[in-house]
Amino acid sequence: MRLIDSCKFHGPAPDLPELPAVAIRELIANAIVHRDLSNASFGAFTQVVKAPSKLILSNPGGLWGITERQLGKTGYVRNPVLLDMCSAYWSSLDRGACTGIPAARQALAEAFLPEPYLRDKVVQFQAILTPLSILSAEQLQWLNEIPGAATLTAAQKHALVTMKSGKPMTNATYPGMFPMDSTQVRSELQELVQFGLAELKGTGRAVEYYYKMAGGEPLRKATSSGEKKHISMQEKQQGILGALARADRSLTKQQLQNETGLSTDQQKAAVPPSFGTPARSCLARALFA
Repeated sequence: MRLIDSCKFHGPAPDLPELPAVAIRELIANAIVHRDLSNASFGAFTQVVKAPSKLILSNPGGLWGITERQLGKTGYVRNPVLLDMCSAYWSSLDRGACTGIPAARQALAEAFLPEPYLRDKVVQFQAILTPLSILSAEQLQWLNEIPGAATLTAAQKHALVTMKSGKPMTNATYPGMFPMDSTQVRSELQELVQFGLAELKGTGRAVEYYYKMAGGEPLRKATSSGEKKHISMQEKQQGILGALARADRSLTKQQLQNETGLSTDQQKAAVPPSFGTPARSCLARALFA
């Protein structure tokens, strides 16, 4: 590495980019060829903004003829003439539609980085990339030793490393590191609780998630193919009773959801009013109250 004053430093540390070049290239290409070219966007430009903690790519015009859920899953060309023009100079565009976002997602996953946060803002479309610190070999080995690690998202893996160092995660700090909506934040953090990898402390806005040093078996186990098994009725019932036994007191529906990852509907289905034992009958009455 060469500094302004010409001092040289030599060492074994690799020179790695913050973000994979493939992901940046593919999302810039998408921003250019899928921008709005109507009079409504006259004078607006495709922008690439490097913020301290993220890279923001935006183009004028929101999604047209497609939803956010369909991005990267269905062929979509907003400006076919512009695509043909750019393909002559940009070889990656010659692969056809529905290839850019999957290529970006794959490159980010291989770098242990979260997926791009794709957001339709009606008059503008944004793709946000988060360059996180690179995980060490020891951290990667530790993560790979976790049962079912293949089912965890990159964000969950980084969160586990952060929590293992003694720092808690919250519903506010999680999206600060990994851009996503509040629903996905709660889902991913509660999934770590459900897997027995994290524990929840506090209530309401003061809720914090900590690394769980030793937990029980997660309700949802990973298969060899990386898919998540369906939670059987017996597993749901055992999870609810286990949470009650550990707490040694009554729990609200929300507290049960935080402990087990089961929604209110799943709790009701697992504990019908006709359940047998007194403890379960008491729980059933609480759920159906």
